[in-house]
Amino acid sequence: MGHMEDWKSLIDQQIRKAIGDGNVGSLPGSGKPLNLEEDPNTPPHLRMAHKILRDNDIAPEWAMLGRELDQRRERLLNNVRRAIRAYRGVLADADRLARQDGEIELAVTQCRRADAAWELAQQRFREATTHYNRKLLDYNLKLPPGMAQRTPLDLEREVVRLLQNL
Repeated sequence: MGHMEDWKSLIDQQIRKAIGDGNVGSLPGSGKPLNLEEDPNTPPHLRMAHKILRDNDIAPEWAMLGRELDQRRERLLNNVRRAIRAYRGVLADADRLARQDGEIELAVTQCRRADAAWELAQQRFREATTHYNRKLLDYNLKLPPGMAQRTPLDLEREVVRLLQNL
């Protein structure tokens, strides 16, 4: 057994012993629901404002922008995935044409068209990434102090990652 498992086992034993000895029932708040309203990550000077927003089912601007960024990022990466699959599909078809059917000229033409389409798609993805990263900078500037900022999207790294995983 590794160190982590040893600790988990020891902790489980201590918890069972405390429950068995009856030492847990007398703890403050025992038997009461947890108060999840307080967010320890929210700076103290913003807690009242966040409570008012939460009570009225309103999100701060930066939170709404964060959700929008999540959706944009996912859409962009899904579009990149689809473009990679389409590009690979055309190249595979061209390879089949050349190998099985002997259609070398047609295969070369398909590869050239696929390359041109892939280059155009990459240009659109770069533009979308630039726009996304500008919105991300705006988001990071609107975050309250103490909140973790997001890192910009590195399209080239994502394309390499997707190429390896698809």
